[in-house]
Formats: sequence, C-alpha cells, structure tokens
Amino acid sequence: MHLQTGNRENMNLDNYHDLIGRYLADEISAEERVVLRKWVEAQPSNQAFFEEARQLWQITAAYEDEPFSEGRQAAWAKLQSRIDSGSPGGRIVPMQGRRNWLRYAAAVLALIAGTWLVVSEWGQPAAYAEFATGPGERSAHLLPDGSVITLNENSRLQYPERFQERAIILEGEAYFDVARDERRPFVIQAKGATTTVLGTSFNIRAYPEEETVTVAVASGRVVVAGEQTAGAPVTLTAGESAIYELPTQRLGRSEVSNPLAWKSRSLAFEQVKMETVAQVLGRYYGVSVRLADESLASCRFVGAFEDPTLEEVLDAIAFTMGVTVEQDKDSITLSGLGCE
Repeated sequence: MHLQTGNRENMNLDNYHDLIGRYLADEISAEERVVLRKWVEAQPSNQAFFEEARQLWQITAAYEDEPFSEGRQAAWAKLQSRIDSGSPGGRIVPMQGRRNWLRYAAAVLALIAGTWLVVSEWGQPAAYAEFATGPGERSAHLLPDGSVITLNENSRLQYPERFQERAIILEGEAYFDVARDERRPFVIQAKGATTTVLGTSFNIRAYPEEETVTVAVASGRVVVAGEQTAGAPVTLTAGESAIYELPTQRLGRSEVSNPLAWKSRSLAFEQVKMETVAQVLGRYYGVSVRLADESLASCRFVGAFEDPTLEEVLDAIAFTMGVTVEQDKDSITLSGLGCE
C-alpha cells in the first residue's frame, strides 16, 4: 500500500495497521512515516496500540537473537511462528475483521486485541482511567490486577478501563510493584521506551523535559525496548538499570545512583564520583547542581542520609570534600581544588 496524498484523511484502521507493518519491517517511505506518526500522536489509544506492536516485534527478537532481515512478509511470518510455538508473550486470542493487517501481523493484533483496539466494538474510543500528581505530590494507586503504582510528583498515568491486557502509559516517574501473571505481561510505554514484565518491582523515570528514560529494577526481571533504531532490547534483573537516550535513540545498561531515593526518602553514596552526586542531588531536589572545577568531577564522596534537607547534604559535602557551596535560588555551584 502506497499512500496517495489526497486520501490521507479517508484512511481507515486497516491502512494504519498496514503502515505499522511497513514501519516494523523498515519498508516505510518518508511520507508514510509522517502520516503514521501523526496518527500515533493523535490519541493515547493509538500510541498504546503502536507501542505494543513494536514492543512485541522487538521482544521476540530479543529472546531468539534472530534478526528480521527477510523483508516485511517473511519477517511477520517468523513472528507468527514464534508465537505459535510458545515464545514469551504468545497468548493468542482470535480476532475478526482485520484482513489487511493480518497479512503482516496477525500475531501482534491477536495478542493485544483485548486492550489496544483503537475503537471498541461499539465504535467508540477506548475509555482510559488517569491519575496525576502535581508539584510536591506523591500518590499510590491499586490497579484492577492487584499491581500497585506509586507516582512521584508531576507525573501522569493512563491505562484502559478494560484492563484485560495489562498495559499503561507513563509520563513522569513511578515505582511499580507488579502482580505476577504469566499469562498477561505488564507493559509500560514511556516516551518511546517500552518496559515489559510478568511480575516484579522497578522504577521508571520519564519526565517530558528530560532527554532520557531511566529504568531501575528492584526485584525480578524486566525487558526494556527503545525505538526501532535503538538496537536490541535490554534484559535487567534486580539491582540493574538501563537508560534510553531520546536524541540518539540509544538504549543500554547504565549504573544509576539512588534511583529510588524519591520513594525511600534516603540518599546513600559509597565512593560515588562528585559528577554523579551532583546529578543525584539535582534529580532529588529539583535544582541545578554545577561543579565549577572539572577536577572535582572524579572526586569520590561517601555519605548516607535519611530524609535529608538539601542544606544537610550540602553541609556534609562541604565539610568532607573541602568545597565551597554557592546557592542562588534553584542553582547551586560547588567549587574547590579537587582531590588530585
């Protein structure tokens, strides 16, 4: 299917499903890519549908290490065979009336039909529940499946009221304690990064103004996938973390210091470089922390704090590291001779 410019507004769902197949197989034209992106951004249910299809494409590849290099139809055939043979995530639910899309991705639509249909069987947009927090607010929410999500400040969570397939959209930061259900993976979309679990606890940070998405695992096992160009998904276990960089669409493992500080209200630094300490303080207190001298960046700080004020942490840094602290509203500058 190649688009005619004058027919964009008359496209039906099958057309967009076909575009998703082209996108995943990397056979989409520049014009088609623009049309697909506009449709995805039009409403949350479109975005969720697209992200779930893309996530399944990547996750199946992650489990078998077989690149999709045979072209669109052959690649989708491979995906279908993986699911039919019992690969992870392969619960098949019959679906009717999607002949055009089924040529490319019957397995994907079958898997996610229960939740991510763009319109319900009555022709109405899918209904979404939403929770949000403002500045300084935190809140915990119990989902229909028994999972508990704790939202950090300035965050928003959306999920379909028909929670048959466990999938949500996150903006901001949240800690997830997911109820285990091996038949229904739990999927979170956040700024282009997709995190998939069966039952575990982990943290996701994906604020709109930041250029990264950070996933840190407290227990269990999760799989994180980025955009199509981000490479293979990353599997994380307890104590591990990954960062997805939006500008470069690069996804990889990365050590993240104090990822759960906002929830535990504690900070712990064990021989942590000052450049990392500055980043943690900026994230935790919502301020800008700058090192005036590059020689300070590699100096290592040791300290542990329970529900500390910013002033308490800065006083400890100034005393132990021999630095000078200058504070101007929400901007802090640390200067000194370094540790060489």
